[in-house]
Amino acid sequence: MARINEFYEIHQAIEALSSLAPHIANYLGGLINAGNTKEQVLGMLGKFRGYRNNIPQPIFSAMEIVVPGFRTIEDFEDRVLQMSEEELDRKLGRLLIAIQSGRLANTAMGESLVRRIVRMALLEDLKGFQARTSGIDYMANLDDPTFEDPRQGSLVNKPMARDVKRAWAAEADHRFIDSLIKIHWTGGLDWEKKLRNFLKLSGKNEISTSGYLPGSNKFFSSWGTVGVIVKGRTTLASNDMNTVNSGYHGQTPPETLEKYASSGVPKRPLLFSGPEVWGGGSGKYILDKDSFDPYESRRSEFIVDNWKPMGIIVSLLGFPGNVQDNVEKGNFINTRYAEVILELGLPIYDWQMKEIPKEKIEAALRGELEEDYDGF
Repeated sequence: MARINEFYEIHQAIEALSSLAPHIANYLGGLINAGNTKEQVLGMLGKFRGYRNNIPQPIFSAMEIVVPGFRTIEDFEDRVLQMSEEELDRKLGRLLIAIQSGRLANTAMGESLVRRIVRMALLEDLKGFQARTSGIDYMANLDDPTFEDPRQGSLVNKPMARDVKRAWAAEADHRFIDSLIKIHWTGGLDWEKKLRNFLKLSGKNEISTSGYLPGSNKFFSSWGTVGVIVKGRTTLASNDMNTVNSGYHGQTPPETLEKYASSGVPKRPLLFSGPEVWGGGSGKYILDKDSFDPYESRRSEFIVDNWKPMGIIVSLLGFPGNVQDNVEKGNFINTRYAEVILELGLPIYDWQMKEIPKEKIEAALRGELEEDYDGF
């Protein structure tokens, strides 16, 4: 079972193919169980790329409904990416009708299975995102994060910024993206003011967060030591915040904030370029598990909409033991962290995402925390 879990993504592909081509599913399943590496199995999947006469007949029949007369798998992908959303929806509708009516031999699939097969074929990943955004290249004024201020000359870039977010929404593996933990960090001498102001924001305002794998044992950021764990809908993600540079709501003019009072203030990438530029450009964007770099979590940027706070994280090593140390030494820097986060009334977590009992923090503030409790 451990071996199968290791190749979860490949098994998802095999499961999607199994109703259409059992011999392929059995062949690849045997390869995995025989102990081949992930790279070897992916290589075997790659055997079915190339000319269409290499494609098993049931799969070919399904693909032919979506793109009649395609020559190669690459041709199929390119032609699908050129379709409008409306045209693609019509094609998928025809495919679903064909399957449900029994016109495709050896198939017994529901709509979810059709979507998974189409998803594999359409490359809903980084490559597909780059194909959709290949003609987009701009740099907007960093003082106008909503692209609304005519004094900044950014209006011309607004349609391109919207197109970037639309392309990301169409290509992203939203199930994987939703599984990540998102944290909005605060820091600096005015961390308390930033934290309180953030928690006053409407959940409809899009916010910037960092993304982490569940089960990670290190939750740190380049932005600060106190963060708000949020739950919401991700609308854009990159391993490097510098390839998004979405700006700050504090820079938004009052008249623009008023315009978005009911719908919420949007966030958009203030610059965009292809993967060939210095710094990686669109090559740094996160579309799925393969394009997510967990070692860059502290520099990542996930724009989140319709969010709500779920907890507070303090990434100070040894917290709350160091609060008691501060109390005993008359140094009250860390004690203020403890006082503020207790007041907020949200669950509190340490740098390893372990929940800290509030009684422990209260005991530390009184100087009564047992010596062996340091958060490690």
